[in-house]
Amino acid sequence: MPSILGIDLGGTKTALARYDAETWERQEHEIMSTNAARGFPKVFENIIETAQRLCAEDTIACGMGVPGLVAQPAGIIRTLPNIPGAEGFALKKELAKRLGKPVAVDNDSNCFALAEALRGAGKWHDVVASLTLGTGVGGGLVIDGKIFHGSHGYAAEFGHMLLRPGNHRSRPGICEAMPSSSSPAARWDTAAKKQRARRSTWKARRASSCTTTCTASSRGCSSI
Repeated sequence: MPSILGIDLGGTKTALARYDAETWERQEHEIMSTNAARGFPKVFENIIETAQRLCAEDTIACGMGVPGLVAQPAGIIRTLPNIPGAEGFALKKELAKRLGKPVAVDNDSNCFALAEALRGAGKWHDVVASLTLGTGVGGGLVIDGKIFHGSHGYAAEFGHMLLRPGNHRSRPGICEAMPSSSSPAARWDTAAKKQRARRSTWKARRASSCTTTCTASSRGCSSI
């Protein structure tokens, strides 16, 4: 039976798996760290190395989802917000060239929405909308079994909807800056730093007050 290869590129981790093309039964898979800080060229090479290892003789095609904007139908990456160095990369062309197989590439949330519409919770529904929470926030929209890309190819990018104008410095007020898995951690770290700073200030003031009192009183610091 023929098989297909699926690649899910995320900002934090990347998953690859080979499936039976008829039953969608998973045959083999591997999960690895994306190491996004190293830049997209190195990330891509790691993906190719693993994909070539997972491909079998009967693997007939490959599909890949990426966490960002992909120009269709050429499959060119416009931007991956959490992985630097991907702008303008002809992903569909290069992936097909390296694997020697037909390739389909799209936004990862679009891929998720399509899978749910065809085989998951959205089966038998005409319109399926999805929301994905990971390193960022993504969304997908499927109408009549087909991904809806919109006029410019970037429909359903819920994570980049403007919620609170001017509220965040790097990406002002967008949805992704609030509920994604990375944002609460960042806000927690900021809050923790402020708390530590307040404690340090309080301790310094207390020490100063104690020193002043000790100097002025013959009873020492026992009553403080």
